[in-house]
Amino acid sequence: MKLSLHSKHLALPLMMLALSLSCKHEHKSGLESEVSGSAVHLPSNLGVGFDSETQGMKSQCVTGSTEWRGENEASIVYGQDLSFNDIMKSYGGGAKVGATVYGFEVGGAAEFASKNATTEFSSSISLVNKVSLKKLLLSNPKLTEDGKKELVEDRARDTVRETCGNEFFSAIVYGAQIFVVAKFDFASAQDKIEFKGNASVSLLGVGEIGGNISHLSDKVKKTGRVTISARQVGGNPEELSKILGSGLLISCSLVDYEKTCLPALQAIVKYASDDFRVGLKSTPDPQIQYEQRLEAEAALKPGEKLPPKNPGDAKGWAEVNFITSKYSDVKVGGARLVPDVDVPLVNAEIERTRSQVYDEFQVQLMDSERAANLLSVSTLSDIKQLRISEIYKATEANKKALAIVGENCMIKPSKCVESYANYKSTQMKVYDERQLSLGICLVKSDMDNSSWVLKGDANKALGTVRFNPDGKLEGYASDTEKTWKVDGCILRFYNEADVASTIFGKIEESGNAMSGQASDNSIRSLTISK
Repeated sequence: MKLSLHSKHLALPLMMLALSLSCKHEHKSGLESEVSGSAVHLPSNLGVGFDSETQGMKSQCVTGSTEWRGENEASIVYGQDLSFNDIMKSYGGGAKVGATVYGFEVGGAAEFASKNATTEFSSSISLVNKVSLKKLLLSNPKLTEDGKKELVEDRARDTVRETCGNEFFSAIVYGAQIFVVAKFDFASAQDKIEFKGNASVSLLGVGEIGGNISHLSDKVKKTGRVTISARQVGGNPEELSKILGSGLLISCSLVDYEKTCLPALQAIVKYASDDFRVGLKSTPDPQIQYEQRLEAEAALKPGEKLPPKNPGDAKGWAEVNFITSKYSDVKVGGARLVPDVDVPLVNAEIERTRSQVYDEFQVQLMDSERAANLLSVSTLSDIKQLRISEIYKATEANKKALAIVGENCMIKPSKCVESYANYKSTQMKVYDERQLSLGICLVKSDMDNSSWVLKGDANKALGTVRFNPDGKLEGYASDTEKTWKVDGCILRFYNEADVASTIFGKIEESGNAMSGQASDNSIRSLTISK
């Protein structure tokens, strides 16, 4: 759910920070792709080539003059329970979320989304303040020497796409953004339900959150946590660290919310909604900064280079978005840099595999984050601690492997299907995601072909029961109980009339034992047979 306060033509405008590489297919004004200003790989100049299907930088085949245009827009968006893709779309650029090179950058927007997205165990509230001021455009395009080499009799060679790509960077948007999230994590899905029933919260009403938390049970308050984090591009990020510290994160239990987290949350909301915008008033115009950099580059001696720009640490008006145009829409030097036969690099199978890799990468990011959160809970038993540690190691390995697979899928489409198949057969670490809840739900596959020691009253052994996949009980000498089923996390034995005659409770945390009661009120227990 989102509440947006949006206005255009403000004296100090605010706009969306485009963080994700995205391909559009609307063909408006030659616009094809957007590349985040916070991505690792960025074009060195306007006119640099780009391949929309591999999302790789190519040679600079186009140059031209530049012109500045106002890009005045402002928005403040208050969100609640944003999904992974909601955050990727807002923090990550808007036009398209999914399988992109930027989306697979470990530590990038996807990592931020995994830490702050709502899950069955968590709820979140957010504030996004976005600013844009100006756009730098490439005008009067003409061919560079590399571009001219790709023409024969004013027609593009077959190698033009390999050299120049199928698009070129034609605009840069200058702006700033701050994204604030307060995420509430719970021990179980049931605890989250209790929280949602007692707390209708938003960063528009920070002062009401503490009162809502006070109505929660002691158990939920002791095991629940809130984490406040923020990311800022442009403006003065040092102001943010004064509130949240160098790690840009504060966390506390719900018991300590009023004392530890509320003051920080109030301060960060005030800064993000008001002071962030005010601070931009004294920021130098990006056109002046751009011209100063050009002068500095012109004054360099042979072999010298200016220090590289750090997109993640941008101050003032930042390069928040790089926009491309398609060669097929623009004549450059009287010609179109498009081959006679432009064969797509991505077919339906590759596109489907890219989506599968991205979806699985998202799962691993979020399961890893959930495991890390659980490991910070001191009340876990030794058994649970061990199992969650194993899941954390597995998800960390999986997400790193999938990041490589995902990047290869984008850069080398022809290798995508093979690369993903190799991951699944040789690299993927398997784990039981149900362990990420503090309440384990039994399923049929847990019991199939397993053997358990059955005991009755006074711990009397009744035999060893084997659970056949066809639903029959084997090795259990009973005149009435012949079959079994698992339904709603509960194991039941059934008599010949197909009536549940013994009902077991939920499986214990160890996963090795269950207790139950027969229809004659006698006590039963099951312990897994070694």
